[in-house]
Amino acid sequence: LDVSALNHALRDAPLESLTAFDCGLTADGLCELLAAPWAAHLKSLDVSANSIQYEGWKAFGPASGARLRRLDVSG
Repeated sequence: LDVSALNHALRDAPLESLTAFDCGLTADGLCELLAAPWAAHLKSLDVSANSIQYEGWKAFGPASGARLRRLDVSG
């Protein structure tokens, strides 16, 4: 997944839900994705079946504007 291109394409999109199932997303990519301004609108995020590893939890720190009600990181 080209997170930079996705962030550019969604820069003005107030999405509430995003599914990025098995798309090659990494911990760094998740950090970049959730730091994007548009991600602040997300309420549901499915990043299951990706190689995020434990480092991905840093994506949910202070740099993230996301206020998720649902998160799927399984598989």
